[in-house]
Amino acid sequence: MDIDAEKCDKKNFDVVILAGGNNSRMHTDLPKFFLKLADKPIIRHVIDNYKLLQNINIHVVTNKKYASNELFLDINTIIQQKPNGTAGAVLSALPHLTSDKVIVQHSDVPLISFSTIKKLISCNADAVVTVSSIPDSKLSSPYGRVFYNKNGDFERIIEYKELRDEQKLCDKFNVGLYKFDVSLLKNLLNEVKVHEGSTELYLPDVLHIFDENNKTVKVLYVDDYYECIGINNMPELVQAEDILQKRIINNLIQSGVQIISPSTVYISSEAQIGKNVIIEPNVVIKGKSIINDNVIVKSFSYINGEIVK
Repeated sequence: MDIDAEKCDKKNFDVVILAGGNNSRMHTDLPKFFLKLADKPIIRHVIDNYKLLQNINIHVVTNKKYASNELFLDINTIIQQKPNGTAGAVLSALPHLTSDKVIVQHSDVPLISFSTIKKLISCNADAVVTVSSIPDSKLSSPYGRVFYNKNGDFERIIEYKELRDEQKLCDKFNVGLYKFDVSLLKNLLNEVKVHEGSTELYLPDVLHIFDENNKTVKVLYVDDYYECIGINNMPELVQAEDILQKRIINNLIQSGVQIISPSTVYISSEAQIGKNVIIEPNVVIKGKSIINDNVIVKSFSYINGEIVK
C-alpha cells in the first residue's frame, strides 16, 4: 500500500546513489551522470527526488576524480577506491550509514518517480528489489533479468551477459533500485563473490544471499517500463529526454498552462511556469526561468534563466 509524503518524511533512511563505472558507450568526455536531461544533470534528477523527503541522509558513491564536483556539495560523497562493481560501491558506503534502512539507486535511472520511491519506503521486508517488464520489441536490452521460484517468490537476478539464450526471453528486469535492512546488509554483503571471468562484485547477488539466509525479499513491481529505463548510451539519453519532456509538458497542461503545440516546445525541468500562461509553438524555456502569471510566450521565444513578467 502506498503512503503519503508526510508519513514518508517521518521515516529516517540513508540513500546511496551509485555513480561509478566507465563512460565508454556514451563516447563523451563527461561521465554519463553529468550529462543533461531536461536541462539538468542526470544525477541531480536522482538527488533532487530524494531531497523531497525529510530526515534522509543522501550519499553518492563515485571515484576520486569526481568526488569534489559542485553537483555533490549538498550531500555526502564517498570515494570508491577500487572499481570493483556495484556491491563494491555499496561496501564503500556501509561505514557511512547511520539509519536502520538504506535505499540504493543507480544514477542512470533518473526517471524513477517520487510515487515509486514512496512505495519502496512503505514495503516491509528485509530487502526489496524494484522490477518492471520489458516490451517484446526491446527484449535485447542489456538488463539483468529477475527470476522467480515455482511458488512465485523471488529467486535470483542474472546479469544480462551471463544469461543463456532462453533466459533472455524473460521480460522481468532489474530496475536498479533497492531497499535493505542495514544491519543485515552489513552482515551479508561480504558474502558476495566475484563471478568467473569478471573482476566485479554484483549487488543483485546479495538478494539471493538474503533469501538463502531466510530473510524476506520482496519485489516492488512498476507498471511503467519507461519510468524504469536506464541511460547507457546517447540513443537512450534521447529517449529519456523525450519521455521527460512529455511528462513536464503534460503536468503543466494539467495545471492549466495552455501549450498550443506541445511537440514543438522545450521546457527545462527547473523552469517555473505561472497561472493562466499561454505558450505558443516553437518555444524554448531553459534553466531556472520564471514565467509569471498571465504571460503569453510568443512563438520562437528563447528564454534562458530569465524572469518573464
